[in-house]
Amino acid sequence: MKTIISIIILFIALGVTNTVQAQANDTLKTATIKIKGIACTIDLPIIKKKLVNEEGIDDVTYSEVKSEAVIFTVKYHSALITEKQIRAAIENAPSCENPNEKPYKVKSFKAEPNRK
Repeated sequence: MKTIISIIILFIALGVTNTVQAQANDTLKTATIKIKGIACTIDLPIIKKKLVNEEGIDDVTYSEVKSEAVIFTVKYHSALITEKQIRAAIENAPSCENPNEKPYKVKSFKAEPNRK
């Protein structure tokens, strides 16, 4: 019985340690992302919705379509989602004209820790 209790306590301690390490490694970052391939303003909320539904993303805003690229600002937790995952979410978002088409490409991605 003591062995079982010791094993349970060990697993709880390991779980708490991993949670504390993940929280210590977590940084709230703000990424400025230039996206090309956007044809109309209907594309913007499609990409935003795709990003907001990802775990670890807190906020998404975007500029108006003015040139070949649109700038999105994404606030995210680096312990929960990576730059690669954010890029994939954007590039896998469906087109407003043809949902089977994936026209969006990340042109640049610059992330910085949020300042308090």
